[in-house]
Amino acid sequence: MVMDRVSALLLSVLVLGCGYCFDLGHGRQLNLLRMRIPGDPSDCKGFQNSVEIESLARFAVQEHNKKQNALLEFVRVLKVKEQVVAGKLYYLTLEAIDVGHKKWYEAKVWVKPWTNFKQLEEFKHAESDLSFTPSDLGVIQDDHGQGWQVMPTKDTEVRDAANHAVKFIQLVTIRTHTDPYSKSQDWHFVVCKAL
Repeated sequence: MVMDRVSALLLSVLVLGCGYCFDLGHGRQLNLLRMRIPGDPSDCKGFQNSVEIESLARFAVQEHNKKQNALLEFVRVLKVKEQVVAGKLYYLTLEAIDVGHKKWYEAKVWVKPWTNFKQLEEFKHAESDLSFTPSDLGVIQDDHGQGWQVMPTKDTEVRDAANHAVKFIQLVTIRTHTDPYSKSQDWHFVVCKAL
């Protein structure tokens, strides 16, 4: 009887000690699985090819566009975490285009599939980790200097770049004048097409 109590005590100390080692992260060093705490957000594996995750990200962008009268365009999902709540709460890091610039956003989408419930809980701009160089984009840097430069007006690439710049300025002008929260409604852009 005493031996059974001692065995049970030693076994419980051994189990608690193993759990403590896992909690300190020693389990990762030993290539053992680390036990998850229920309710904590966890990384979602294999989301790159998931139609469900992409549709949630598109839903988040559409809802944000409706609520904020924005014109974001979804590009791709960068990272996903999921948390089991009354349903699932998805923490999405996604890339979207805002007025021609790629930016990262963080969104929280709450889903209850048994009731067809889907709600955007949060959508905010995230600091992007765009750690690439011009050489990653195939850009060859020459010593052209900075500032204004004379360009040949007959060159088709120069004309295309100028037309693109004019369209971009017109788009910014339209968004500025239709944005009810803009403080610069009295500003007017004058675009002179010198080509």
